[in-house]
Amino acid sequence: MAAPARTLVVDNGACFVKALSSDRQRSAEPWAAVPNLVCRDKRTKALFVGSQVETDLRDCSSLAYRRPMEKGYLVDPECQAEVWRDLFARRVGLRGEERRHTSVVVTAPHFTPKRLQRELN
Repeated sequence: MAAPARTLVVDNGACFVKALSSDRQRSAEPWAAVPNLVCRDKRTKALFVGSQVETDLRDCSSLAYRRPMEKGYLVDPECQAEVWRDLFARRVGLRGEERRHTSVVVTAPHFTPKRLQRELN
């Protein structure tokens, strides 16, 4: 089996998700960080995920927040998957066929309960 063309290390923090790519030739910025949250505007019902919170959001006064991590542990896997999709597509540039040839390493806290470990896989 051939080695992956690219390796991506993801540090899944409660506040930010950080990613570091081994393929430094492809981009000037080998790392990316996005807020680890999903927001919905209560008035317009618009959804903001990860990096959109920093770039597209104008008014924070009427937002409902969802965070996938609490105290360092994953509590909402669906929400986390949305943040990862945004990180991989918008910041890291991982799309289409390229995803098949990329290995992803995700950090997790020590002594994470088995049930939560299965959710990360």
